[in-house]
Amino acid sequence: MRKPILAVALSAVAALAAAQEFPAKPVRIVVPNPAGGTVDIVSRALAQPMAAALGQNVLVDIRPGAGNIIGSEIVARAPADGHTLLAITASFATNPLFKQLPYDTLKGFMPVARVASTPLLFAVHPTVPVQSLEELVALARAKPKYVNYASAAPGSSIHLAAELFSSLAKVQMNLISYQGGVQATLGVVGGHAGVLLAPLSDAAPHLGSGKLRP
Repeated sequence: MRKPILAVALSAVAALAAAQEFPAKPVRIVVPNPAGGTVDIVSRALAQPMAAALGQNVLVDIRPGAGNIIGSEIVARAPADGHTLLAITASFATNPLFKQLPYDTLKGFMPVARVASTPLLFAVHPTVPVQSLEELVALARAKPKYVNYASAAPGSSIHLAAELFSSLAKVQMNLISYQGGVQATLGVVGGHAGVLLAPLSDAAPHLGSGKLRP
């Protein structure tokens, strides 16, 4: 049976509740990404109005690891009764291209709703001698494999976006992978990599302070 993979729009939840006496118990949103990241923030923002509409508690359960696979497997194995939701990103769709999964992405889940989107941002550590994307490309072309960039785990949608950029720009950059966008951001802030590609919401707190430069 299929299970929801993303939080449901409130109007749809209300209709489902009326038709199936749903929910009969608290609803759980499984977040397969690290705490404090964009998916966590959006899920928590959604949980409160969902709880008010449903008349039941809505819990956010952080289960990161293995490129979102751990949390996804938890939902795949949960009862198909609508009480366990999975908050996903584009990595959910790309994982089958690179990994042997313990669940069937197409048959094991039911898509419910698109909740939010966020742009990706290139930013650099203040010590990196570039002031624009054009200058970053010029530096990477002048010194192949000199530029290290921090991003989420290999095979993630953000990693693929970075590789697509590298291919189109005809540059070679070295990936330093992290569990999620927040960790990648902190890696660049700490000087462990020079370039960051991450959701704007992960990088934004450090842009105004000067710890990162867009």
